[in-house]
Amino acid sequence: MKKEIIKDTIFYIIMIIMIGTAAFFLIRYIKEYKTARNEYKELIQQYTNTEATNESDFVDLYALSLINPEIIGWIKIENSMINYPVVKTSDNEYYLSMDFYKNKSKSGCIFMDYRNDGRFTDLSTIIYGHNMKDGSMFNGLHKYKSYTYYREHPVIKIYTFYGIKEYSIIAVYIAEADDIAYDIYFDTTESYHNYKTAIDENKLYETGIELSDNKRTLVLSTCYGKTDRFLVIAQEK
Repeated sequence: MKKEIIKDTIFYIIMIIMIGTAAFFLIRYIKEYKTARNEYKELIQQYTNTEATNESDFVDLYALSLINPEIIGWIKIENSMINYPVVKTSDNEYYLSMDFYKNKSKSGCIFMDYRNDGRFTDLSTIIYGHNMKDGSMFNGLHKYKSYTYYREHPVIKIYTFYGIKEYSIIAVYIAEADDIAYDIYFDTTESYHNYKTAIDENKLYETGIELSDNKRTLVLSTCYGKTDRFLVIAQEK
């Protein structure tokens, strides 16, 4: 009888420790989400102006560059949660776990592929963002699985130091991590043709817009499941 009491006591102690540990990590997880949301909310409040007479005055990139000189623009999709600064550094790893202030963060920061030139002049520019469970960062891209949502949000705007760039969405699809859409350099006409063909064949629905040979492409990428990626591909208007 005494042994059973001891076993039960040990069992309950272990359960309490496990529950306590799980609660600790859950609280910390929620706190990190909240901290990241508040941080980007403050950036929006302090450095953007939706009532600006001139749209080029929507965001103060120069003031933001004093906080983080690696900023290269601001991405915005109207009537969505995607409204963030975009940065670029020497690799595609750093901003996966660093926020705009270069502090550790699960949300990371929206960032451009290190292979791009930073001025949106490459034939294809790629921008990455986490798929956060609270709907922040690039989680909202998943809504483009719906054709109706695409019709209501067909344009991506990038505010840069060189002016405003607008992109019309041409394709949406789920891809593997090594998908051809992650190519930036096209050495031959054939390689670019293969790029265009793959995008056309993989898209979830028709947008009525074909990828043009003489227009630059923007690829927005976020995670989808454990190994796949969700891509929103647009071309400059």
